[in-house]
Amino acid sequence: MNTVASTIDIAPTPFQARVLSLPQEWDLLLDGGRGGGKTYAVILEVFRRAERWGAQSRTLITRRTQGALSELEHELLSIFRLRYGTAARHNANEHVFRLPNGAYVELRNLETHKDLLPLQGKSFDCIVAEEVGQYADLSMFDFLRGCLRSASGVPCRFIMTANPGGPGHAAIAKRFIFGRPAWAPVADPVSGRTYVRCPSKLTDNPRLPEEYGAQLAAIAKVDPGLAQAWIDGDWTAVAGDYFGGVFDEARNVVAPPDPADRPFSQPVNWAIRYSCDWGTTAPAVVLFAAISPGAEVSGTFMPKGSFFIFDEVHTAYPDDLNRGTRAPVSEVAADILETLARWGIPPRRASGVLDCAQFASQASDQAAVSDLFRQEGVHFWPSVKGRRTARLPKLRELMQAAGDGTRPGLFVSARCAYFLNTVPYLGRSQRNPEDCQTDGPDHALDACSYLVSTEPPRLIRRVI
Repeated sequence: MNTVASTIDIAPTPFQARVLSLPQEWDLLLDGGRGGGKTYAVILEVFRRAERWGAQSRTLITRRTQGALSELEHELLSIFRLRYGTAARHNANEHVFRLPNGAYVELRNLETHKDLLPLQGKSFDCIVAEEVGQYADLSMFDFLRGCLRSASGVPCRFIMTANPGGPGHAAIAKRFIFGRPAWAPVADPVSGRTYVRCPSKLTDNPRLPEEYGAQLAAIAKVDPGLAQAWIDGDWTAVAGDYFGGVFDEARNVVAPPDPADRPFSQPVNWAIRYSCDWGTTAPAVVLFAAISPGAEVSGTFMPKGSFFIFDEVHTAYPDDLNRGTRAPVSEVAADILETLARWGIPPRRASGVLDCAQFASQASDQAAVSDLFRQEGVHFWPSVKGRRTARLPKLRELMQAAGDGTRPGLFVSARCAYFLNTVPYLGRSQRNPEDCQTDGPDHALDACSYLVSTEPPRLIRRVI
């Protein structure tokens, strides 16, 4: 570490020095607020590996856009030229550095899975994925790990940087942040590799000009949660960026009732509905709800007209909540019928709602999704037409009303893990602040919005 600092005449900050002190066989997640020094810690690590292992060192650095990558490429060029002069060769067309000692550094922008194709067959002992919070689908980086290998005995390391917020907020928080202590080695539940969370905040970087901090602080007047996330690196501050202030676990989440107790059999005027947001490459999500006649469940009183989401079915991969398993209609229909049976609810008593777009055939030789469900014994009414932004105000109103004991609210069983791991963490759309982000795991949200905004033409309520 002292070699790096003296060679390029730049001392690391205490945060960066702590990052560089960790065993090099451990993967890293550099998370936290903006301006904390994460990217420069990465640059120092890349430089150190190049100095130590020379021709055996092969590093790949990725960012989402070419513009963002060019900024980082310029910083690396400055560091390498400061150390090696013109002996550090730089191919600007290929975005590759070849250093005098043989070390190799390549930069690539990765926006979709297609961008991984040119990397097939390549090997790197260090891979740096910058700003992974910009991706709703983290599976790209799990595929990228296939390039992490070294035949020369150099310890392999996968490094990610991320800020709170953005399309990948929920996936990153669930997999790497919540329940994981900072600066302690833990196992990545997907790759199995050991990684360390290295959080930083604005005050960890004394080199930033004061006006930068003032600019971030000014955001607090518009969005206090976002300002707290950007300044302090608080992942809970923007949990529920869109639903912040209206969804509260203490009010909205209810202990799961036991299906064997038949909680919706009495009184007889509980209405049962299920709502589906269909998908194949994206997950299909079905929410099951009981509409309260003004009754109590699991010790929680739900005023008349309240929606209680008591169960769910989904086809998402466990490690990627935004990617579907491509399960066919027949499989999802069987899951719907099995769920109703487990709760002792005859299909005739429940009313289903499905995205109205799924009532039209996608091709002349294909049946509509709604028809395929009907063939499996599951019947749906079409959801109301119109943009999602027209449905969200009612959903927000129901969330906020939960727990006041007088107005209808939205209650969710703790059993519904997919809903609770996605909806509360959705951010606002950058293009339309009246909407949630459209590239995140918004499938349970869509199913819920159909549920609360669509009144089936006919509801049949019978005693079980």
